[in-house]
Amino acid sequence: MRSLLAGGELNSPGAARRLQDPLSFRCVSQIHGSLHTGLALLEAAIGPELVGAADNPLVIVEDDELISTGNFHVPVLALALDTTAIAIAQVAAAASERPARLATERLSGLPAGLTRLRPTRSGTAVLHKTAQALSVEIRHLAAPLALDPRVGADGVEDDSTNTVQAALRVRDQLERLRLLVALELVSAAQAIDLAAPERLGAGTAAAHACVRELVADLIDDRPLGVDVERVAREALQNGRLLARVDAALAPA
Repeated sequence: MRSLLAGGELNSPGAARRLQDPLSFRCVSQIHGSLHTGLALLEAAIGPELVGAADNPLVIVEDDELISTGNFHVPVLALALDTTAIAIAQVAAAASERPARLATERLSGLPAGLTRLRPTRSGTAVLHKTAQALSVEIRHLAAPLALDPRVGADGVEDDSTNTVQAALRVRDQLERLRLLVALELVSAAQAIDLAAPERLGAGTAAAHACVRELVADLIDDRPLGVDVERVAREALQNGRLLARVDAALAPA
């Protein structure tokens, strides 16, 4: 985060700072750090499965052996997927709140709704319900699946991990999270334009420029769903924004 902000006025000595920013801003490193921890657990669980033999029975032709195994049962992977899903929901909850806080004049010091035409215009306020809806969907998808066993095969298969469903659930979460992050980027770009700081951090400036190439400044009210979907598709899904930020942070 310090690398992303390097060169901006936020890191300047003596720069004015709020002592009690909303937690969705102040605790970004802790919230996103928990997701990184969950992803590390998931990576550690996936690795053995990629090189393991999960057949049952396991046939070893060279040794003329037929072995009954439980290698197909992957509770660690199911637990890691559940953990990742919960961490994604935490990230989404904060991401859905930050655009609303930016549009709250009392907290951000910016015009309400992030529009210069208040009170006759809504600005980005129309995005807040969308953000909340996406967060709710992501949170409900975070319900643990490893604790929902099914009994089958005449009572022999009396435990299950639901790992396939858990993996598909994370995929569905990420599709919604991409839209939510795009929504936040659209709101953040508007907030930056209104705040007009003298200097942005290297990473922040690159992200802002990438968004502004796809989405124009919000002067008057317009449908913003198209803007959000464009950023999700052309900046996030294809890796464009990440590549631009990485290039901005690369040593000269």
